[in-house]
Amino acid sequence: MSNFAILITRRQFAITATATSRTVAQRVYVGKPDKISNIRPLAILKNKNDSPLETQLKELQMDTQQWHHKFWMNHNKMFSKSREEFDEKWFAKKQVSSSNQSETTKMLEPEDMAIFHRNFLHNNLEAQRTYDREWKTRNKKLLFLSAQVAFQRFYFKWFKSFFSRKS
Repeated sequence: MSNFAILITRRQFAITATATSRTVAQRVYVGKPDKISNIRPLAILKNKNDSPLETQLKELQMDTQQWHHKFWMNHNKMFSKSREEFDEKWFAKKQVSSSNQSETTKMLEPEDMAIFHRNFLHNNLEAQRTYDREWKTRNKKLLFLSAQVAFQRFYFKWFKSFFSRKS
């Protein structure tokens, strides 16, 4: 069984999860969340002893990470833009001057914000559904590949120990 150690480096403020084993050591570096997408970047180090299956898994993990970042960056930009437009309309409706906007920004009524959120989610429903379908597909692939890699590691570890005892 692998031992897991979590190390926090002060200089980079990154968390390193290291799985130590006799045969395979995998390192995953997790960075600070992106300011727009709020997704933490991952750096998965490739080992020269990785099997083709492990390499495929790591590439799919990195590709999925980039896909998440891209989607949430676009989504959060659209949300901010829609929120600004909503605020402008709301302030114009309430006839608040631009000098008083900073003071009354906190005064948006919950009912109006609920309408904004409902409309934003309704307008972006198809994009969210597409994202959900794609995420489920990618997640299934990741789980299947992870299971294959785990089985492969177990098999080779057992196979190697079995034949080393016979010799």
